[in-house]
Amino acid sequence: MRYTSAIVGALAFCASEVVAFPAAAIEYAARAEHDTFAREDIEAAIAKLESQRRAPGFDAAKHGNTYKVIISQFQELFQLQPNAATANYDLSVLTPFRASRFQQSIERNPYFFNGPFSGIAVQPAAYTFIYRFMGNKSAEYPEGRLNQDVLKSFFSITGTSGNFQWTEGYERIPENWYKRAIGDEYTIPFFLTDLLAAALEYPQFLNIGGNTGKVNTFTGVNFEDLTGGVFNGATLLEGNNLACFVLQGVIQFLPDSLLGAVGDVGGVLNQLNGVLGGALSPLTCPKLDKVNKDQFSKFPGAQGMFK
Repeated sequence: MRYTSAIVGALAFCASEVVAFPAAAIEYAARAEHDTFAREDIEAAIAKLESQRRAPGFDAAKHGNTYKVIISQFQELFQLQPNAATANYDLSVLTPFRASRFQQSIERNPYFFNGPFSGIAVQPAAYTFIYRFMGNKSAEYPEGRLNQDVLKSFFSITGTSGNFQWTEGYERIPENWYKRAIGDEYTIPFFLTDLLAAALEYPQFLNIGGNTGKVNTFTGVNFEDLTGGVFNGATLLEGNNLACFVLQGVIQFLPDSLLGAVGDVGGVLNQLNGVLGGALSPLTCPKLDKVNKDQFSKFPGAQGMFK
């Protein structure tokens, strides 16, 4: 199970693009402390996925790092719920914010690349994890309420709106904070439901492609050419197609060096299915045997990503 552990762990780690230490990453790190193989593989997977976060994800390369909170972006999110008494940064707030950031990347980053896995699966996780894991659960708010104080605590932000400060290493779970109820875990099928809901509202999230060296030059790739005709953009939101693409893409869009180390893709998919609680079994997915990564050669932001 060592490679699937690395993949799932790297997915959780990549969510930290938006939050320095999300609860999901903390939880996985704790489990990984007891799994030497998982720790080693996570380090290798993260090293490769790091390149996928920099140019495409949230323009981190532009700011010189991939982990520090960018105060201007935090401020932009924070002011979407200005009333402290009623503020709740749920998905009705975070999803439009994600759409805004997506467009900003196109307009400001000549190397923006929305990758088939980093863009379609990892990027939405970075937003859904914020609310799904960080919202404070209660009888009144069983799905959680993410108010201003809780948001600031997880981001290690102090000060008032317009005068925020970020202190590295002081991210913390707030006092009187409660996790999801037992039996109401945020499972992979639950995440895929959130992913689909966001894509139905903002179809551009599923546009694989990127800028071609200049801002506002976003060019998409053809889904049929990318997947050898197994999937196409017109039907990706129908039935289980998106879930099938994402779950199989976890393996197929690994960098070539990691894919070679994985070996038997079919065997790893079976292992992944076990890790994901059998999420693949009921979907009757069309088999994605291979992908055409040459489709990405025109995008500077994708260079070196799949090697």
